[in-house]
Amino acid sequence: MSPPTTPSYPDELFIQAKFFFNIIKYFRGAYDNGQFVHNDLGELVSNVSPTSITKINNFYKCCITAIDLIERGYHIQGFALVSDALWLIEQLLEERDPKLIDTICDVSVLLLTRGWNQMYDILNERICAMVEIRAAQKQEKDQPWAQMFACLKRLPTSQALELMQRGWKCGYDQLEGIFPGHSWDGLNISCSSNHPLRMGRYVSQLHRDILSSPTTSPQRHEHYSNDSSDIQRQFTRAKVLYSLAHHDEALRVFEYIISRCTKARKSGEEKWMALEIDALEASAKCHYALSALSPTSSCISTAETLLKTAITRSTIFWRTESATTIALKHTLWQWYSEQSRCREADMLRKAIDDVVIKSEPGTPNAQMMR
Repeated sequence: MSPPTTPSYPDELFIQAKFFFNIIKYFRGAYDNGQFVHNDLGELVSNVSPTSITKINNFYKCCITAIDLIERGYHIQGFALVSDALWLIEQLLEERDPKLIDTICDVSVLLLTRGWNQMYDILNERICAMVEIRAAQKQEKDQPWAQMFACLKRLPTSQALELMQRGWKCGYDQLEGIFPGHSWDGLNISCSSNHPLRMGRYVSQLHRDILSSPTTSPQRHEHYSNDSSDIQRQFTRAKVLYSLAHHDEALRVFEYIISRCTKARKSGEEKWMALEIDALEASAKCHYALSALSPTSSCISTAETLLKTAITRSTIFWRTESATTIALKHTLWQWYSEQSRCREADMLRKAIDDVVIKSEPGTPNAQMMR
């Protein structure tokens, strides 16, 4: 089958058409060339770096924590994390993980929907410049990867939000051709709680696809199973249920995942630790959301216990300086602040700041962000 030719459009639509065209070429080419592989946890990753998904999650967590800090007036801490995020993205652009574009667009859309157009412009300019320099060095300026970012660079900020939402649908359709029935495996929903912003009017289709896809029922498993793809899909499904405010249903899945991961860890298998930490955090957020519906219940106490357990696990597994540990502590700080527990909030804020402000790129602390 011969490759498609670039379509011809009027000048005002050329950038959009070229962007979509190169999304199609990128996903087709990356899959055909064996760039998309599954690691031993069932995650779709780059064949260059099986651990690239960890860096992507850290990039995302740096960005959303930074955005919240800056909005609350903690500019020094926020921009320190922005610096860490740019340091991570430089490595990720080299590895070209299949979920990277999805995550960059998640962050971009979050900035645009909150009116942070100037911050979006800075981030977009830096990322596109990095891609352009590497493409020139490797003589890859005409490759789909480089062309996608070249289009983003030329795109007016006023059109970026709509284009990214349409671009998501375009990429999703390509993934459906590659992974029929499980195209959402190529998206980074497990990381992002803001994915509906990016998908716009297409989000209902995605949620419908995920919730209707067959997955093994938790009730059928009494013992730990090493079915990696199944547990990852269960987690994605629960994240969608959480985003739809089906907290009780989501909790049942999260608790099941925590149980499986705990059994694996106690058996000496630590590869599931990252998923256990994520599931503990998600379960804590479910309980915290339920506490708003029943203020007299024990949900807040349960939520804090789960979140503190996640922090302890993350500190052991990723260390104090990691983006995951910082983001978890930031969530706990938010909860203390919302409950006017000022003394606890101030003490935790100081502990976080002592780590964040020292974690400049290239320093020993920043190395832990990996």
